[in-house]
Amino acid sequence: MNAVATKTAVVKVAKEAPKFDSGAEEAKLREKYPTQHIVKGSLHNCELDSESPHYMKRTVEIVCQDDKSIRRIATSDLHQVFLSEAGVRARRLETRKAKRAAEAATRPAKPAKVVKEKPAKAVKPAKSVSKKTAK
Repeated sequence: MNAVATKTAVVKVAKEAPKFDSGAEEAKLREKYPTQHIVKGSLHNCELDSESPHYMKRTVEIVCQDDKSIRRIATSDLHQVFLSEAGVRARRLETRKAKRAAEAATRPAKPAKVVKEKPAKAVKPAKSVSKKTAK
């Protein structure tokens, strides 16, 4: 059934959406991605939830390998995501700091600044004091 722009048609499409065996699907994902820490029972089908950032995708929750927090990601991203968003920020910051330190170590030292002496100002002769100002 094609989606129609009415609420009843959307409900009918939702009722006709195919069910999937989440336990078997999770087992396949765990087998395919053994390095990921997938939360048991977290596989979710977001194809009907238009408010979700993962609309029309299946999602799963993973445990961050650094700080043990939980993050929901699309199953299509399992091959590249293994950290929470906070963990990603922390690792990027560490990488930037290490890169800057390595660049600073290999960068040649800046030569000392040479201060040029300014020529002395010529001394003007003293003004003679007039009789009017001497009083």
